Formats: sequence, C-alpha cells, structure tokens
Amino acid sequence: MQVKGLEVAIQEPRLKAGLGLGYMVNPQGADHNCNIDDTMYLNEAQMKPFRFLGMLEALPADDISPREVALFKVEQLRRVLNDCLVMC
Repeated sequence: MQVKGLEVAIQEPRLKAGLGLGYMVNPQGADHNCNIDDTMYLNEAQMKPFRFLGMLEALPADDISPREVALFKVEQLRRVLNDCLVMC
C-alpha cells in the first residue's frame, strides 16, 4: 500500500482510524512520524496531556469521532512544531 507515493510503514491504517486519517491528510502521504497512534489514547492516564483541551475521556482505538479528529489535529500540529524547532 502507498499514499501519495509514500509506502505505508508497519502500522496498519485499516485497524487504526486516526492513523488512516493522518495518512490521508498528511502532505507527504503515509508518514507515521507526523501522525497519531490510536493505541496511545486508550486510558485516562494517556489522555492527561490533553486535559487542557477538555479531552478527559479515553478514546477507543477504532474510533473516528470528532474528538479523535480534534486530537489528531492537535497532535499533528505539535509534531510539525517540534520538527520546525529541530526537537525531534
């Protein structure tokens, strides 16, 4: 599989809706470095960094709700910023 000419890494976008969303909207294509891993938000402890955004509850790995899309947007922008600041 490939997205925009970039081969999909070992992560499986058919099982992780947020990852698939990231592959679709990322300008580079299937880049897992500027994306989210849906299994990282399965419990409330993992959601702690996002409490300031009002995201308190964990998200199922197969979820593609507006909350998941909002989380993806924040996380993608954070990773782009880290890349621009050469913090990766």
